[in-house]
Amino acid sequence: MKHAEEQDRQSRLLDEQRQLWIDAFSHARHDWLNDLQMIVGYMQLRKYDKLAACVEMLKQRMTEESRTSKLGSPGLVEALLTVRARARSFAFRLAIDERFQLRSGADAAELAVRSLIAGFEEASAKGERGTENALACAFANEQADAAIMFTYQGAYSEGALRRTVNELRKQLRPLAPASSLRASFGADVASVTVRLPSALGK
Repeated sequence: MKHAEEQDRQSRLLDEQRQLWIDAFSHARHDWLNDLQMIVGYMQLRKYDKLAACVEMLKQRMTEESRTSKLGSPGLVEALLTVRARARSFAFRLAIDERFQLRSGADAAELAVRSLIAGFEEASAKGERGTENALACAFANEQADAAIMFTYQGAYSEGALRRTVNELRKQLRPLAPASSLRASFGADVASVTVRLPSALGK
């Protein structure tokens, strides 16, 4: 009986994972179609200055997707590439420094990214309506540390976000004892930075 229940649970988890990737690909396809229509529109209207800006934006997105896929941690890559399929209450922007490389501390990095994205999603969903919310995530090397920086703009529940930060701080201790977490909370803006000393850049 327990074996059958475990099989059912595993099957449901696999189906959820498959659906997540289907949603992620569907979202990406929708974005690319919109971008293509924009390019065609600018070409037809001969608005070449706007066309150049649009193409540059697409190049930047492709660069970030390429850098994401090379982070070296499958779980971290999945969390970042599927975030737009998960998050419904804010726009998500990602920036990865071209020299960034995660040599170790992958479990801690994945935990931080998954926890904070979910935390910002919960906090923004509980915020006041009628605002345009945005979450930016950046990866960079700072001396011997790897820094993962989240910056949020828009309405949010400070209490909900504080709970996420406090819980993450506890969870990081056994995984990365030398890590640090810094957070600030303001009116319609919040930031969280996780530093992992064990992750080095080239």
